[in-house]
Amino acid sequence: MSGCFIKGSRFEYLHDYVCVVYSFKKEVMEKMLSIIVPVYNAGRDLRNCLDSILSQTFKNFELILVDDGSKDNSGQICDEYAAIDSRLKVIHQANKGQSAARNKGIENAVGKYIGFVDNDDTILPEMFDVLISNALQADYDISACSFTEERSEGGRGGKEGRFRGG
Repeated sequence: MSGCFIKGSRFEYLHDYVCVVYSFKKEVMEKMLSIIVPVYNAGRDLRNCLDSILSQTFKNFELILVDDGSKDNSGQICDEYAAIDSRLKVIHQANKGQSAARNKGIENAVGKYIGFVDNDDTILPEMFDVLISNALQADYDISACSFTEERSEGGRGGKEGRFRGG
């Protein structure tokens, strides 16, 4: 997972395997957090990713799924989840790449904080709770955590995010 944050009007990339939430709207928002997932041909891993996000102990978020022209069933999976949970927004676009998909998510975000999750990642249930709590307690604009990569049997895919809060 590549963590990104907004700085000025452009993307700044942080070190790979870092999860970051960044405060980009100072006014009080209805949603505290907008989680953006760029989706491209992720049918194999997408349900695990979405289930891990929807299982967060932090509940005040919207989940923006940007289907970036997937050729598999990823777009249908996104629509299926959006029909079940009103916190989800799905945007379908022609394939423009991961950065363009993230930017499209940011354009549609309403949360005070932005977080990114890759479509093949799974995250622990308390990850965003810890990140947001840390940011709010210290009045930080950015809260980040480390990431551990785990491979499923066969050494391919199946990454699972593990973080250290604090």
